[in-house]
Amino acid sequence: MNNIVELIGVNKSYGTNHVVKDLNISVEEGEFLTLLGSSGCGKTTTLRMIAGFEEPTTGTIKVEGEPIEEKEPYERNVNTVFQTYALFPHKTIYDNIAYGLKMKKVKKAEIRERVTEMMEMVQLSGFENRYPSQLSGGQKQRVAIARALINRPRVLLLDEPLGALDLKLRKQMQLELKRLQKKLNITFIYVTHDQTEAMTMGDRIVVMKDGVIQQVDSPQNLYKHPQNMFVAGFIGSPQMNFLDATVLKRDGKLVLSLADNELDITDPFESRKEITGYLDKPVKLGIRPEDVTVDSKFIKNNPDKVLTAKLEVSELMGSESYLYLDYSGQKLTARVDADSTTNETVELGILTDRLHLFDPNSTVNIIK
Repeated sequence: MNNIVELIGVNKSYGTNHVVKDLNISVEEGEFLTLLGSSGCGKTTTLRMIAGFEEPTTGTIKVEGEPIEEKEPYERNVNTVFQTYALFPHKTIYDNIAYGLKMKKVKKAEIRERVTEMMEMVQLSGFENRYPSQLSGGQKQRVAIARALINRPRVLLLDEPLGALDLKLRKQMQLELKRLQKKLNITFIYVTHDQTEAMTMGDRIVVMKDGVIQQVDSPQNLYKHPQNMFVAGFIGSPQMNFLDATVLKRDGKLVLSLADNELDITDPFESRKEITGYLDKPVKLGIRPEDVTVDSKFIKNNPDKVLTAKLEVSELMGSESYLYLDYSGQKLTARVDADSTTNETVELGILTDRLHLFDPNSTVNIIK
């Protein structure tokens, strides 16, 4: 597929504040790309540079192969949807959606045809004569999307567009946006701080921290193969557990020595060459909460894959329970079947084939 948007060595500084650092991203035509990170990581600044509301300090931004730094926002074949909707309160829904076409001097008959088509697409037929104040938050968001899409941009930029909606409506709009994107085959570049939203919607996700890209990958690969501890901790809910450990050879077996236990990791890690450089050295052990079990049969059959921890809080979440535990002064969370244990001391079976090992200094994933 062709790259429709490219950011090449892009930097953005405000005085001494370097908010985006050496950004290199290629976005394929028809792709749903998500920029994910905490507030202040540079994701919205990146979006604003593509839109033309900010200019890069250094570097090049291309749309359809052409550098666009010198082009005004209205000259770029992109449109933006903001969290605040930015609707005209004194204009009807019809006039809000038609605004861009009227500015381009499109004929009235074509405007009416395209507005009608857009209102049907975002399921707002019959709302033409209403005003924004008469709409719900979700309806306003649909108007903002229709107003952007009616100009038939090659790229649609969305800056946390669902952030003001309640959880149920946000979930509904996530599905609607994904449906529209697939139907229209428009490239979406979507900014969010919500990792669940990013994982649900994005074909690929750009994880950012302090203006630097940490990893660009599919949702599945981000989850299964995080490149460092930041990505591992940012993706997944509840977040990954990190425990101090040391890699040892014990009686011909490869084990992780922890505070009060040893875990046999001979299978599957013994054959991995990356491990040899860490023998007798400290590592950070990464365990996802769902890779912990309290199943008595597993624990009985795998005594060398068991940790014992103290239960602090149990939180019921529908068919599951979250166990918040203390393991020798280190916090540990397990996601297990509901009502599976109420004991103060809990034996935890560890699914060692799903573990992650990180270098404690560089934080990179040893086993990618």
